[in-house]
Amino acid sequence: MSEGSLLQQLLRLMSGGGLHTIDEAARRLKVSESLVAAMVDNLERAGYLVGMQGGCGTACSGCGAAAVCGVSAPTSAPARLLALTAKGRLAAAS
Repeated sequence: MSEGSLLQQLLRLMSGGGLHTIDEAARRLKVSESLVAAMVDNLERAGYLVGMQGGCGTACSGCGAAAVCGVSAPTSAPARLLALTAKGRLAAAS
């Protein structure tokens, strides 16, 4: 992965901590939401990201990440929660 690639920029954004939405990542990377969604899918398939158990449910008050979450209460589709794998952390750091 080249140093300045969008994929690496997305990994670096995710490695900074906190929770990020597709639309927020798209704004920060100055690309479309559909491109970020496709990049997330590709990074997950390639082993850089892994889905976290449970994902977002319907009750934010019961979520351990509620205090740092930037995702408003789910509307029609629950949010996917993803985390960097060791491979993803290594790629973000390089």
